[in-house]
Amino acid sequence: DSIAMPEYTGKYNPVYPVWHSDRVCGDNLISTFSDDGTLTISGTGPMYDYQNLDSFTPAAWWRMLDVKKVVIGDGVKSVGENAFNNMYGITSVVISDSVQSIGEYAFYYCPDLKEITIGQDVCSIGNYAFAKTYALEKINWVADCVADFPSDNHIFEYSGQKGNGIEIVFTGGNIPNNLFFPVKDKYEAYLPFVKSVDFGSVTRIGGASFRGNKQFTEIVIPDSVEVIGFSAFANCSNVKELTLGKNITEIGNSAFYGLTLLEKFYWNSADVADFEYENTVFYRAGRDTEEGVEIVFGNGAKTLPAYAFMSGSYYPSTPKFKSLDLGVVERIGKGAFIYCNTLTSLEMPSTLKKIEGYAFNSSSISEIHINDLASWCKIEFESKEAS
Repeated sequence: DSIAMPEYTGKYNPVYPVWHSDRVCGDNLISTFSDDGTLTISGTGPMYDYQNLDSFTPAAWWRMLDVKKVVIGDGVKSVGENAFNNMYGITSVVISDSVQSIGEYAFYYCPDLKEITIGQDVCSIGNYAFAKTYALEKINWVADCVADFPSDNHIFEYSGQKGNGIEIVFTGGNIPNNLFFPVKDKYEAYLPFVKSVDFGSVTRIGGASFRGNKQFTEIVIPDSVEVIGFSAFANCSNVKELTLGKNITEIGNSAFYGLTLLEKFYWNSADVADFEYENTVFYRAGRDTEEGVEIVFGNGAKTLPAYAFMSGSYYPSTPKFKSLDLGVVERIGKGAFIYCNTLTSLEMPSTLKKIEGYAFNSSSISEIHINDLASWCKIEFESKEAS
């Protein structure tokens, strides 16, 4: 049997003259409202899905303008479609670890929403779920298994655009593809305003997840990260400093495409897999700076992968080098510096053991400095083209 909503004496939204008076919101779920403005969904199982705003029987709480915080309690398995669509006044949403899915338009156009916590077991987030949360300031992303978003998603469209930007704190290990990248003809107008990211213990950064972000001036990838997906930070054109952690093994194509203002690049990854021929991983890095980019390989970096700085098939697409310190690199991969027309001199580390074919083909290197002749004489050249 339905349970009548307790008497509510707060402010009503006149948009909904007819409304659903039951507080039952799932076969085994009920909603409760407290004096401090907290609306709690409690019980076990999934929430009901609700119709869009054309419905004449919206959820009971849709008419309540005093709701400040929404708590989806432990035991709840899903947040229903349109469940909190168009609710003004909500400033905080906490989704418990038991929730597995968040429906389409669940928190669409909650323009006052400032903070969201997404629980550990959330694996699916429907389209437009958090779109037009203009005032969003913080996302606590605990979720560890969220499926990759489609390339044309609108999940966080416009989020944070009318505030100071969004601070994101990751606790889970996986960042899905296309997390903050809604693809449209003029995509930049729709991008969420992400000002800072704490990657925590993330192990995978999904493809295109931060593509086009213009707020980043520095990117620091922690040692926990192993995989960086395609176009993950492409066209983050205001980034001036980039640091790669020690344990990255795979970097997708175009991952750092178009970082044209890059000035400092610290490569600490020990053994990154070879890049594809004519890749665009570091396309035009530092090209719009006066002096170019200073690249330093840390003590843990052993391999410069094949085609690392090739960046396309012609000279202007390669990085603009100010300086390059190869640290203790042991291998220079095939074609690593093809077409690098701004790198004119190179100091070979004494740790170097192998130079692969075409490593410096069609580059502008005119000086090679060798500090340890005995070590140099022991280097393995893969072919005559390597020399």
